[in-house]
Amino acid sequence: MCKYIDILKIEVVSAEGCTEPIAIVYAIFRALGQIKGEIKQIQLYLSTNIIKDALEVSIPGTGKIGIEIAATLSKIIKKSEKKIEILSNFTKDKLDKANEIVDNKIM
Repeated sequence: MCKYIDILKIEVVSAEGCTEPIAIVYAIFRALGQIKGEIKQIQLYLSTNIIKDALEVSIPGTGKIGIEIAATLSKIIKKSEKKIEILSNFTKDKLDKANEIVDNKIM
């Protein structure tokens, strides 16, 4: 039994928010880290289960729901050390910039 607890202590990590939007944010963030230059557009290819679960989930600290704000925040927030807690403690300025991009359909 102790081996299972030890594995859980190693493998289980905290996340900020619901798993589907966080998976989207973190995947985009990791991909963007591999790209040099300006990002003008992000296209997502998601399973129906991810879409279903991510569309109606509130993104912590934003007052908004959905995939667009999650994807946009991944471009604005640059905190690689946060991993799946990437949405924790972002600034109001970063949220305002993300809202501007979403509202104006810039990306």
